[in-house]
Amino acid sequence: MAESWCQGRYAVAVEVWIPVFGAAVTAFGAVWIASYTQRQTRRDVRTMIKSDIEALKLLKELHPESSGVQKLQEHIAWRIDQLAGHERGARRDWTGIVALLLLWSTAAAIALGGFYAGSWWKLAILPALLLFTLGLPGLGSFKKKIRET
Repeated sequence: MAESWCQGRYAVAVEVWIPVFGAAVTAFGAVWIASYTQRQTRRDVRTMIKSDIEALKLLKELHPESSGVQKLQEHIAWRIDQLAGHERGARRDWTGIVALLLLWSTAAAIALGGFYAGSWWKLAILPALLLFTLGLPGLGSFKKKIRET
């Protein structure tokens, strides 16, 4: 009698690796969605200011003497002041930048030294890759961030 497709050599793939990869894809998707929505939220303030300015232009064309024009102008000025004040507190994370540079320069020194030494020393590229990978989150330190207190 023939084995079914989920027995034998495919059993490990079905029982172990498919759920593991499914969980990994789900986790990656959740992180991506959270990152995207957070980025959209930060962008929405500028989008709202632009839409308020467009509404102001329309309101000036339709009712140039109305009190709504003055109120909308004050509201736009208030939003711009709030945004400017909020972004004035943005700073770069210099500790992360220094850590990134140290990890990457160490990784480069290890990799180049192992590569030029030849033979089995070329395996030094593995710890160099680990150091390079550990330094990747430091790239986010170059972007100015607003520290919440």
